[in-house]
Amino acid sequence: MIRKTAIWLSVAAVVVFLLADAFVAPPTAHDVHTPGGISIQIQTDVDSAPPVVSIKPSQSLANVRCQRWRKLNPDQCPDDSTLAQKYWPQLTQRSNTLYVGWQPCVSLQESLQTVYYGFNLEYLGDTRALIIHCYSASAWLVRPCCPGVSITGYLALLVVPTNGIPHGAISIIQDDRREHLVGDQSDESLIATATIS
Repeated sequence: MIRKTAIWLSVAAVVVFLLADAFVAPPTAHDVHTPGGISIQIQTDVDSAPPVVSIKPSQSLANVRCQRWRKLNPDQCPDDSTLAQKYWPQLTQRSNTLYVGWQPCVSLQESLQTVYYGFNLEYLGDTRALIIHCYSASAWLVRPCCPGVSITGYLALLVVPTNGIPHGAISIIQDDRREHLVGDQSDESLIATATIS
């Protein structure tokens, strides 16, 4: 009789724990740090001019501005000073810098919107990858959000110092990470490649 009671109490405790994990408030979201990763401090600048377009990473700010222009205009790019007035006017060319056009941390899948609390960057030397970690925290089960509504994005320009990154090709990967009370969920996708010279 005592053994049966102990088994039932154990099963009940597991069920309570699983329900808590599924519905209880999530842990606090925080920066993601990969073993062996080198944290990179960046500057972010936003281009609010619609529509959102993709641009290839470049070590040339003039090249990035011209790409942005060419996505909206079939004409030849104007001179850099004209483009600088229109796109990211507060930025100037820096040495040892990679400019990465990026649509910041947005996820809307099957009417479940993930709101990310922030992001951080790391460089992983063994895989030659620049990782953009978008992080959030949530319960395992969340109610659907916003049916029929889509997120309007904007283009951010990440100004990434390349001092600690050796010359050569690198992959730029976005890691969408959701922390749960037990077990994290991580979805990585390659968003671009670049060459550091």
